[in-house]
This record gives sequence, structure tokens and C-alpha cells, in this order.
Amino acid sequence: MKYKPRIILFLLALPLLGFLLSFSIYVSSFSPSGTTELCLSGGDTCSSVMNSSFGEFMGIPMSLWGSFYFLWVLTLLFLIFKDWLPEDKAEHILMLTLGAGLTTSAILISAMIFVLKKLCGSCLAVHTVNIVLVASVLYFRNSWSSPN
Repeated sequence: MKYKPRIILFLLALPLLGFLLSFSIYVSSFSPSGTTELCLSGGDTCSSVMNSSFGEFMGIPMSLWGSFYFLWVLTLLFLIFKDWLPEDKAEHILMLTLGAGLTTSAILISAMIFVLKKLCGSCLAVHTVNIVLVASVLYFRNSWSSPN
């Protein structure tokens, strides 16, 4: 199946951007100043959010989970566009993955707003990329391919 190049580039750029943001947050957590230098909201709000009980899952930082998630989505999209996986099965896996990612973003945004009462700008940027990614895949899902 032939895919539309502009849609492919757009859909591949979003998980790549999400990966770069997530991984830079993860890497910045090892710096002496912590994540404050990367924080888009200023101050220590990012550090306090990332050091909260919502900052890790199974002992692994959420930023690293996010990096793995965006790499997995990028890989699935790439495999779909290259026709290396059966499109229907790969799409099912992609939709399940995106559903889990969207649910996670909703939970973490809710935790920042209602539980922690602090907003991490960098985290919100990652969640925004994820929401745009999910919406874009849903929007373009039926039109990313063109008839031969």
C-alpha cells in the first residue's frame, strides 16, 4: 500500500519529538541542579512533581517510561508504513498502545492538577505531544494511505 509522504512525516515526527522531550527530562534528572534547568514552568515545580509518588512506576522514572512508549509508537508506525507488519494487526497494537498512553497522560495530568497542585511545564509538554499524537493518528488513520 502506498502512503502519503506528508502524513507519514508528520506522524513519525510526533513520537520522535515526544521521545526527545521525555529522554531529555530523564537525562536532566541526573544533573546537579536536577530537572529545574529544563523546567518550562520555572522554579522547583518540575523537581517536586518528578520526585513525588507519581514520578516513578515500578521504580523506573516516568520520563524513561515515556521514552520507551514514544520509541515503541515510532517503531510501530514505521513498521506499518514500510508494510513490514500486517497492517490490521499492527494497527490494533498501535491503538492499544495509544490508548494506554492517553490514559497514562490523563492520570498524570490529573495528579498534577488535583493531587500535587503543581504543574511541571516539561511534563505538560510531553503530555501535549502525546495527546496531539493520539488525535492525529485517529484523524489520519483512514487517510494515511492512498489507493494505488
